Amino acid sequence: MRTEPREAPKVPDHEVLRKIGSGAYGEVWLARSVTGAWRAVKVVCREDFDDERTFEREFDGILRYEPISRDHPSLVQILHVGRTSQPEPLYYYVMELGDDVRQGQAINAVEYEPRTLRTEALPNGDRVCMPVDEVLDIGISLAEGLQHLHDAGLAHRDVKPANIIFVEGRAKLADLGLVAARDQRTFVGTEGFVPPEGPGSAGADIYSLGKVLYELATGLDRMQFPELPDELPEGDNLSQWRKLNSVICEVCEPRMEERGIETGAELSEALRALKEGRRPRSRKSGNLSIGKALAVLTMAALLVVSIFLLPDLLKDDPLSMGTGSSTNPNNPSADKVEIPEPEPEFAQVIVVSSPPFAAISLADGTPIVDRYGREVREAAEPFELEVGTKLQIRFSIPGYRTEVSEPLVVTEEGLDIYEELVRFSPPQRDLAWTDSLGLNYTPKGEFHLSDRAISAEAFGEFMKTQEAGTMPPTFKLSEVGQAYDGVLLTEQEATDYARWLRTQGIERGNLSSDFKVKAVPDDRTSTDQLPAAAVEAKRALYRVRVEEILWASVALRVEPEGAAVFKDGFLIAFANPTFVQDQVEPGQHVYELSLAGYKKVQLQVDLEAGQKYEKTITMEPNNSAKFGRPWNNSLGMSLLPLGDSLLISKFETRVSDFEAYLKASGLPEKQKTNFEKKGAEPVSMVTHSEAVEFCRWLTAKEQAEERINKLHHYRLPTDEEWSLINGLEEKRDSPRERHGRRERYPWGTEWPPTLIEVPVGNFADESAAAIPGVMAAQTIPNYQDGYTYTAPVGSFPANELGFHDLAGNVQEWIADSYGGTGGLKNSKFARGGGFLDYRPLSFDLGHRHIPREDAREPDIGFRVVLAKNPDAFSDPSPN
Repeated sequence: MRTEPREAPKVPDHEVLRKIGSGAYGEVWLARSVTGAWRAVKVVCREDFDDERTFEREFDGILRYEPISRDHPSLVQILHVGRTSQPEPLYYYVMELGDDVRQGQAINAVEYEPRTLRTEALPNGDRVCMPVDEVLDIGISLAEGLQHLHDAGLAHRDVKPANIIFVEGRAKLADLGLVAARDQRTFVGTEGFVPPEGPGSAGADIYSLGKVLYELATGLDRMQFPELPDELPEGDNLSQWRKLNSVICEVCEPRMEERGIETGAELSEALRALKEGRRPRSRKSGNLSIGKALAVLTMAALLVVSIFLLPDLLKDDPLSMGTGSSTNPNNPSADKVEIPEPEPEFAQVIVVSSPPFAAISLADGTPIVDRYGREVREAAEPFELEVGTKLQIRFSIPGYRTEVSEPLVVTEEGLDIYEELVRFSPPQRDLAWTDSLGLNYTPKGEFHLSDRAISAEAFGEFMKTQEAGTMPPTFKLSEVGQAYDGVLLTEQEATDYARWLRTQGIERGNLSSDFKVKAVPDDRTSTDQLPAAAVEAKRALYRVRVEEILWASVALRVEPEGAAVFKDGFLIAFANPTFVQDQVEPGQHVYELSLAGYKKVQLQVDLEAGQKYEKTITMEPNNSAKFGRPWNNSLGMSLLPLGDSLLISKFETRVSDFEAYLKASGLPEKQKTNFEKKGAEPVSMVTHSEAVEFCRWLTAKEQAEERINKLHHYRLPTDEEWSLINGLEEKRDSPRERHGRRERYPWGTEWPPTLIEVPVGNFADESAAAIPGVMAAQTIPNYQDGYTYTAPVGSFPANELGFHDLAGNVQEWIADSYGGTGGLKNSKFARGGGFLDYRPLSFDLGHRHIPREDAREPDIGFRVVLAKNPDAFSDPSPN
């Protein structure tokens, strides 16, 4: 058994970022494709298997599963399968990535955790009963997916909640490492989900799915089957729940012969009938399946025939009763019956390619020989092979990537093979080349150089992909008698174009990730020939240079594990604890390691082509922010954890905090207030944009001081976060939809607050009538909190989560816009009442205050949030 952690796998055209799961039969890694799409990669190593045969059998299973995975919406799609023998034998497959358990399709590479049926059934570590309608929908979908799998001759062998993920909200069968040909009796799977007869059959998968539905419908563990929960649904739901339980019992009956439902089609039909209010059909109640009914009729017919033919059969049988001998004396050789070899059976095979007429051969490159001994070398022409022949076809055509079909077997019905080839025509040494835009390049030794300068036409294609920008100035040029407009570009514009052109080339098959694209000044036109304004603006003509990268490699072993790895300013991976990057462009690079609670480590490395750089690093702890525990920042602001990815200030931002920002930024102090305040009181007279700028300043300050790392940033709380620190969960989509009275306050349900013995916040008490412009009717009668204006933060009791002043002192700016479809859609707003508020509605947890965004009010301030950055990953690919 391997004890050392494995390095991140190497997957072509993918950045493998961090491990997100592991088991006895492989590891799952989070990855991002060259196009930016998030993917999951499962890696299965030979050394995890007892013998070669078992490893190969599992690999064969995934090869057979891959083509059918895209044919049913309830199966996780396999997008690519690969295999390597260096440095150790393994295979991997790239899959679509499941939703995040908290953010759905909004993937945060730092915090990603897959949403599975297990996380749905155990949302807070405690089992819950799922509504019957949801159980039926999930059961129907998964049963149909299993039927599709079984129809292809495969079995899943490990159906359980943790192996069912959600992709765009739909439950799908995942963890496909155990998929294999049906009826393989190797014992795999998970105790409690595996039927008594063992895994590997279609019926065993349906039994496992039944146990999954049992857990969802009852909230109990599968080992408790057939126990029922203490509390059952009420009303009409109880009747439907009981019928669902009856179906589950038919599926999970331990005795095979007594099971009423054994196939995915039968289970999906039974569940669909429940959903539509029909009575489910059951084979236990006397309904024979068509297959069994035909079997009964066939046996009956054979019995009748045998009764009538038995005398004739016995008469000619040399071993029958009454002959007295096993030989025929008139024919001494009668007991030497020779059974002739059956004639081989052949079937037609049709191989089609797109583009047509690709060269074809067997996977190892040897020719295909048909039944007549003729070699078949080109797709499109039908040929015949013996039934049972195993076949893998290799397709090749100039300008396209060579592909090998999945393993197939010729059946009596014949075999149709279709392969769509992908363009692949990267530059070759000493040969002219054409890029993805149709532009020509001439070989120049180690690289290719575009014949033309970057043209207005080509740059215009790039501009179509940009959200904003104007076309640069142009300059008339001529190549081989053909006039065109070249564009005069800044160095940054040329670099951006080259990066885009490389991505286009990879997507369209004209390049691979082994090539870099660079814009170089066109030395064929001197600056004297260019317009003076362009030269003054540092604009020039550029050509495109394409060169193969001679990669170096970097391996870092980091303690403790989990450090974010930046290269040249881009976050590229996490060290868990080993980080390996096999493809690094030669030259100088800066690697930076960042981990909450530890000092930043920076390495500058100079790499030569083919060099392998290795280093072990032990990070030193410091007093930087570490999520999941309370922390004080550089200004002495106390922050409390909300989950594992947020720290929220327990107090409103103070005058002293904001004064530090004004002083460091050189801003006038008149912005801080319009009445006398002390440093410990909450800042007010601050616009929404000024609160945002304070957060940006604090982020830059503490990143420079290494108190937070590049993945962390300060910001205002979102509307949902402000509700959560008040113990309020709101399910609606926008603040506009959530806006409304709850008749709940941060301190409870009592109003007026005079009903509470101890003051609960700094409101418009009776002393507020002394404030200019405030009338006695605009105060809370009989309420005294001890402060006419703002109070020092924390002067009143905290709520249950430890946060102060969520009602009183100042209203607090929120990060979100109000939303909805009306005129307030883009408006900024605030939550919580202030020291000038006296109405119950102002303090209601469901209320949103909507001042002008540029409002500078004495009772509006803010508190801050320290968050992990979900957009930290950028494209570090070479130009």
